[in-house]
Amino acid sequence: MKLVIFDIDGTLTLTNHADELCFLRTAQMLIDSEIKEIVPEQFIQYTDQNIVRELYLWNQGKEVQETEIETFKSMIKLHLNEMKVDKPELFHPVEGAQSILSSLNSDWKVALATGCWSFAAKLKLEAAGIILPESLPISTSDGILSRQEIMLNAIKMAKLNYDITHFEKIVYVGDGIWDLKTCASLNIPFIGIEAEEKMTKRQALGHFWKLENYLDQDFFRQCLENAKIPAV
Repeated sequence: MKLVIFDIDGTLTLTNHADELCFLRTAQMLIDSEIKEIVPEQFIQYTDQNIVRELYLWNQGKEVQETEIETFKSMIKLHLNEMKVDKPELFHPVEGAQSILSSLNSDWKVALATGCWSFAAKLKLEAAGIILPESLPISTSDGILSRQEIMLNAIKMAKLNYDITHFEKIVYVGDGIWDLKTCASLNIPFIGIEAEEKMTKRQALGHFWKLENYLDQDFFRQCLENAKIPAV
């Protein structure tokens, strides 16, 4: 039995821009109105939980409190719900994502591992029209700072869900340089996808950039079988 783990933003859904806009608005409202942008590469760990932590450290010089995280979450949820109504064009699926997810379970088991909080993951998947089985393992940033921990938790959840102690092969599919580095640190094969036509991101992913979408299912399966562990 083999396992493929998907990221969500930029990998299954075209929601990176919506996500960054909501984080920027919330950070300006709750932390510092002078914050100008959210740049993923600035953060030690690009996860919702850690982004908030680092923003408080940089702008207020203090560790974020749990009550502040909960307030931040509530505001993100409000902004995401408003945005999916006002700007539905920011919540599209990556082409072929639903079909590939539905077709894999016979030979590759599926899990999700995302840097966003669980409520945001579910909201963005739903807004993009991605329908998942209720039992599908989804590891998120709720209470977790690092992408390594999120991915390891996804593997643990998948083993429990699929009643297996060892996967023959595990592959992660993601769109960020942080995904590639996480796979390198955990010795997990990686496939890079860039569906938003950002050449700088494609260049950062280098020869691990294989996909623009999932329309060619045979090619995707070839990518899974041939996926290699990054060395960075």
